[in-house]
Amino acid sequence: MSVIDYNTDISIKYGELSHYMQWCETNCKGKWSITIKEPAGSDPGSYNFSFENELDYMTFIIWKI
Repeated sequence: MSVIDYNTDISIKYGELSHYMQWCETNCKGKWSITIKEPAGSDPGSYNFSFENELDYMTFIIWKI
């Protein structure tokens, strides 16, 4: 069983979360997960994305810039 070791917190505007999740579903080779720290409303929400694979993590970091 793999351990999810790579995490990043990001702010996402209302209505944009599905775009990030779709990217992960399409591009990640390993397991990934998302934790909603604070849902988006009139202000962006706070979300934690976790990855088991370092390459998935690094690619996500570069992509979201």
